[in-house]
Amino acid sequence: MSPEATVRLHYTDAVTRALTVRAGQTVLEAALQAGLPLLHQCQSGSCGACAATLLQGEVATRAGAGSTVLPGEWARGLRLLCQSEAATACAFQLSYASEVGLATPRRCHAFVNAVEILAQDVVRLRLELAQDEWLDFRPGQYLRLQVPGAETWRSYSPSSSPQSLPQLEFLVRVIEGGAMSTWLTQRCQVDDVLELEGPFGQFFLREKTRAPHVFLAGGTGLAPTLAMLDAIRRQGGIKPPLLVAFGCRSPASLFGTEELALFQQWLPTLNVRIAVEQATPPDCLAGTPLSALGPDDFAHPETVTYVCGPPGMVDAAHALLSRWGVSPSRIHSEQFAPSAAPE
Repeated sequence: MSPEATVRLHYTDAVTRALTVRAGQTVLEAALQAGLPLLHQCQSGSCGACAATLLQGEVATRAGAGSTVLPGEWARGLRLLCQSEAATACAFQLSYASEVGLATPRRCHAFVNAVEILAQDVVRLRLELAQDEWLDFRPGQYLRLQVPGAETWRSYSPSSSPQSLPQLEFLVRVIEGGAMSTWLTQRCQVDDVLELEGPFGQFFLREKTRAPHVFLAGGTGLAPTLAMLDAIRRQGGIKPPLLVAFGCRSPASLFGTEELALFQQWLPTLNVRIAVEQATPPDCLAGTPLSALGPDDFAHPETVTYVCGPPGMVDAAHALLSRWGVSPSRIHSEQFAPSAAPE
């Protein structure tokens, strides 16, 4: 590895930034030192917020580093800048514009308005920001919530859009023994206070895209999809063709059907397909969300696709869409997985 290497970062708004990365230094460390706008959070490889696609050159992964990059994503060139050390001069493609990286996460407090049971393993958490406190986010990004009385933080994408602030809604998967799950189902009371931090992540609605939108969601991966749909509903002008393929494992875990039906009334261009793997109820397709889609749904060459759900579903979606000829640059994805072992 050379003592230093030049790294170029390409943003979607045609802005390119060049920086020098020293031996033993990650690309993210060098970029932050140079004051370049990059989305990031944990700097340890666990959140995936700093992901970028390697266009040319060679990078080495920092010794002992962990990573949330899936095998299929790695094969497509996806790398985490917080774990990448430049072995040669190289270039990365970012999935966002240069001004997006300028957003600074902030902390604030919110009161609990309600906790509602939606399904066997899903609850809706309704919050309201404390007076004179504020944050902003792009539909699809996630926030970190601290479990009251603990040092534990959990990450969730709001199911509500920024236009609903100071009200916030989250869909939380209930995991037996989970820190947040236990608090929500056993101790949470109206007017309890939570600390929030954000926004984070590069999974968000590309508002300037007027091509068809396909949303593929599994389980509580529906949350960012609902936020994006609400943002589109509130936008002026003609709405693009919209398709939502959503699925759960069983009827007991199915939720969100009423919200999706309401969005269909608001958005005449919206088509909804719901799939259930086990004991398929009426008006639902049998199988996974992927089985609800076909190549014809991506006939328009500029179709933009948003995929959110369990890691296995996300990886399978990328592989299937690639076989159908969908450009990787038009697929935006986010994994929803338990943050840690039950506590």
